[in-house]
Amino acid sequence: MAVAGAAALSGCDTAAVMTEDLFSGGLFSGGADKVCPNIAIPPHTDTMTTFKIGIGRDLIDVTFDADFVGGALECRYGKDGALSAIVVVEVAAKRGPAAPRSKPLEIALPIFVAKMDRTGEIRDKAVFKTLLRFPENVQLSRRREAFDVDFNLGPGEIASDVGVLVGFQLTEEQLKFNQTKNR
Repeated sequence: MAVAGAAALSGCDTAAVMTEDLFSGGLFSGGADKVCPNIAIPPHTDTMTTFKIGIGRDLIDVTFDADFVGGALECRYGKDGALSAIVVVEVAAKRGPAAPRSKPLEIALPIFVAKMDRTGEIRDKAVFKTLLRFPENVQLSRRREAFDVDFNLGPGEIASDVGVLVGFQLTEEQLKFNQTKNR
């Protein structure tokens, strides 16, 4: 699998196109008639909270909270049977109490896109930075990003045998925070 950020699928002869909603079901839940691989967000990687520098981890220490708010997977089969997909995600972030409000800010959110094989093993993973801009005194920002994913299906493999995972690439501390806040 090759994963490329925001690149066009130019020159792809499309024999079949299908779109799969990011929030409609679990990974590997589809049948053999599915045209697209299954797509899912792994547990605890759907949100990202950042804190001001220091040891405080209370609400007043939050600089930004980010969430996935939408997404889809669009698949294209070439005449030769090659499978290409475009993973589209939409993220939203809001300034927390510890973020300055009176000046423009930018944050770079790390998002991963990974391909899983039929055994559930990750075969390829790439991490991209999604830039969100906050103009002065604006509290919310949203952005939609697209990533190309190419699949090399083996003999007898069909699209529903493989899967795509997307989520925020979290630090160990951020992952632990998400695990405890979601209990």
